[in-house]
Amino acid sequence: MLRMERLSVDATPDKSLMTKLGMAGYKAEEAIAELVDNAIDARIDGKVGSVEVRLDGSKEIAVLDDGRGMDIAGLERAWTLGGGSGESAGRIGRFGIGLKSATAALGRQVKITTKVAGPGHELVLEHDEYKWISDKSAGWKNVGVERREAEEGRHGTEVRVSDLHLYMSPSRTDRLRDWFGVRYGPLIKSGEIRLSVGGKECVPIEPEIEDGTKKEVYVENLDGIRIHGWVAVLKKRSIKGDYGVHLHSNGRLIKPYAKFGIPTHPTAAKFVGSVELENVPVNVFKTGFFAEGGKYKSAEKSFRESPAVRETLRRAAKRSPHAIQVKKILNPPDYPKKIRLPRLGEDEANRLLESIGTDMIETDYGPNIRLEDGGAGLYRIEENDRGKEIVVNRQSEVFRAFRNPLHLLVMIQADAEIFSDEPEMRRRVEVRNSRWERRISNLANPRPKNPRLRNEDMLVGELRGLCDHIVKKHHRRFQFTALSTLATYLNQTYRKIAYTVYAVKGSGDSLESAIRNHGEFDTLLEPTYPQLSTAFGMVENNDIVVIREYASIPKSVVATFDKSWVDLFVEVKKKRMRNYEVELEMVEALLNLDMVTEDRLLAWAKRRKVNVEVEKYLEVQHSTS
Repeated sequence: MLRMERLSVDATPDKSLMTKLGMAGYKAEEAIAELVDNAIDARIDGKVGSVEVRLDGSKEIAVLDDGRGMDIAGLERAWTLGGGSGESAGRIGRFGIGLKSATAALGRQVKITTKVAGPGHELVLEHDEYKWISDKSAGWKNVGVERREAEEGRHGTEVRVSDLHLYMSPSRTDRLRDWFGVRYGPLIKSGEIRLSVGGKECVPIEPEIEDGTKKEVYVENLDGIRIHGWVAVLKKRSIKGDYGVHLHSNGRLIKPYAKFGIPTHPTAAKFVGSVELENVPVNVFKTGFFAEGGKYKSAEKSFRESPAVRETLRRAAKRSPHAIQVKKILNPPDYPKKIRLPRLGEDEANRLLESIGTDMIETDYGPNIRLEDGGAGLYRIEENDRGKEIVVNRQSEVFRAFRNPLHLLVMIQADAEIFSDEPEMRRRVEVRNSRWERRISNLANPRPKNPRLRNEDMLVGELRGLCDHIVKKHHRRFQFTALSTLATYLNQTYRKIAYTVYAVKGSGDSLESAIRNHGEFDTLLEPTYPQLSTAFGMVENNDIVVIREYASIPKSVVATFDKSWVDLFVEVKKKRMRNYEVELEMVEALLNLDMVTEDRLLAWAKRRKVNVEVEKYLEVQHSTS
């Protein structure tokens, strides 16, 4: 008979688990929101809760509230992994992971100070990630807490996180405040809480909706799911994805602008709503629902089939006044005998098309026109339940080459009207469009004469994804230059670099918004040089993208090495930016590698009106080499 012996293993989690939870769970803004959620949950019944978020660059983030505070049992439960509040009504912090993972996501040192109302002491818990992990005597069951004397009338909790993993720049702080205006807007508007971020009060930010379009939604299905809230039509179609449904659970915003029960299609880009999902599980970090779960899919199906949702989707798909304005241009009263195009400048035409977004432009002659950001070639013809459509790619090199793209739309309309009924001709048109694209692309981005550079990707690697993102989100000319192109050839390696992007005058705000949405860079729009120096000294991890506006921007989105070096020279020498003196020394290496020539450098310098200074600088370089 075989003998069996029962053994046991020690399943105590490794102390690095806390750090790993922080790495896996949150973006910085979500982590701060988790601490704010906890503060709101702790407010005293019948009183307006006050929550303050203090941000000190790369030094410290603090969230303070005047709520109930915690006794020793409550503090122990808050700091214990999995020690959540269960299924308490009106609370979302039931998994017991939020406080620990949120603070770990933000920084390495945490200090929690808490006091209940009435006489007594305050409790202080301090945690240093490095010390805790390296100290073999420290464990899960012996976390130290101090009890200190405190003022009798004070109560609430203060969570301070330092030795941060991030830098909260002024622009990032402003975005966080605006985001909290969306996230906590209903609670602020109802007077249940007061919330400040970086010393300024948060104000509710609500979508601008068309009058008479707001409809109440209430859905209850056989799976025990209840959905209640509202849906409406935005006044302006969003081309940045800021449409859809805010999904809440237990009164907290879990998923903003979710494409919940609606198509991710331009026709839905004016649909907006806000609903509470009951009995639909959220993930342990409270940053989303279990989208693949049966309950979420059941809720989405029931929401989609709601009469209020279907009616609102129909209304959202109607044309915008901007699309109607373009329709008048494409269908003049005396068409087809005479075409009179309006005298619109390049900027005005681009603004008009940008305001259309991805609206359908209905035409009286031939297929309707829809603009999109992406696709192959200049345009294609599609057939669907609405009939034939001309889908025009706004990011096409051909489209971008036209100073007034409205003129091009008239040509495309006439072109497609002739060939849309012949499948074989339609295929030939697609081939022709592809050839146009290659030809214009080659003209706009000529290959350098030096054969060694023909396959050189001039843009610094980390900016390639950002460049693609800007092309999709920003419909005006821009150009990466200076260190954006030259950083690879620096003689020294930098942890932080300030890249430069040029924008057309008046489009800097739009470009800054596109870069901010990308999320990997801090941005500065037209900074003074003291401001740039200060920011450069404060940023800990992220590189900076500096945006400068000029009246004229070349068509190429990436400057050549020659132009980039001259632009850098202007930044450094003409503006007396001492921080970057060393960067100019790369010119010798660039000349030796045939990346630039003195003739081309002087030609660009003449355009920038610094040819005398550049000539003297090159002479100095020759004399010292």
